Amino acid sequence: MQRNILGSSRFSTTTLHCFLLLLAFALLPALCAAQSADDGYDPNASNTVLTLAVQPDGKLLVGGDFTTIAGTTRFRLTRLNADGGVDTGFAATSVNSSIFAIAVQANGQIVIGGSFTQVGASARNRIARLNADGSLDSAFNPDANGTVSALAAQPDGKLVVSGGFTAIVGQTRNYIARLNADGTLDSAFNPNASGGVIALALQPDGKLVVGGQFAVIGGQSRLNIARLNAN
Repeated sequence: MQRNILGSSRFSTTTLHCFLLLLAFALLPALCAAQSADDGYDPNASNTVLTLAVQPDGKLLVGGDFTTIAGTTRFRLTRLNADGGVDTGFAATSVNSSIFAIAVQANGQIVIGGSFTQVGASARNRIARLNADGSLDSAFNPDANGTVSALAAQPDGKLVVSGGFTAIVGQTRNYIARLNADGTLDSAFNPNASGGVIALALQPDGKLVVGGQFAVIGGQSRLNIARLNAN
């Protein structure tokens, strides 16, 4: 004997299946509507979008491999208004190769990471910082020797950087490092991963979850994912 989910003493399996099927058909229009694209939003990037970051004001930073977006020439980086149009108040900074990561810092500055070696007319090896208007922060130049794949901005202004590099700010750091707010190296932070660190997630308690292709990090065996303390 099976108990009826509607409260009667008997309820056959066939009846239950029919009820669930009818319920699924009834909910289908709502589910489809919830998953449909926003008809009014179509920036139409010309090539791959690899990273997105939402600013506190609702504007969207977009990075990747595109050269046009929303009908406007933009080399791999732009900022969109809420309606999907290009924010013309954001400098049309040309980046010469892929952008894989974007982080918005608490002061409104924007850090980008990737495989690029030039931002605008300035040499910047795989990491750069922009002012809120998109212009280059000329004082920030950590100079990573390999790809920067992920960034995590801390509330205190420090920045965790990871990827395929083995040196940054002129010092050895294997695949992960932390920078002070001025772009200098935080010498107290050195997890020393054994392989590339591709993903970062900063928890509310200040701990950091990292993912990638490593087998050892922080002096301990961890296969491809680990959590680091705030230190």
